[in-house]
Amino acid sequence: MLQRYLQSTTMRVEEMRVKRTDAERWMSHRMLPEELRVRVRRYQQYKWQLTRGVEEENLLQSLPKDLRRDITR
Repeated sequence: MLQRYLQSTTMRVEEMRVKRTDAERWMSHRMLPEELRVRVRRYQQYKWQLTRGVEEENLLQSLPKDLRRDITR
């Protein structure tokens, strides 16, 4: 169980790293001013700290309706 948790965490960290790299490339390609780049980076960091890479909406949507209903209560 611990190994599965660590693998999952490692995968989420890697996914976040890829997203960050993609965002940096996109910002460079679009020649965004540095102030906007900083804001994008801050938002990405905030979102990571908030969710640790777990997309709650996607997770909830993949569950059966009755289970989603019970969780939202």
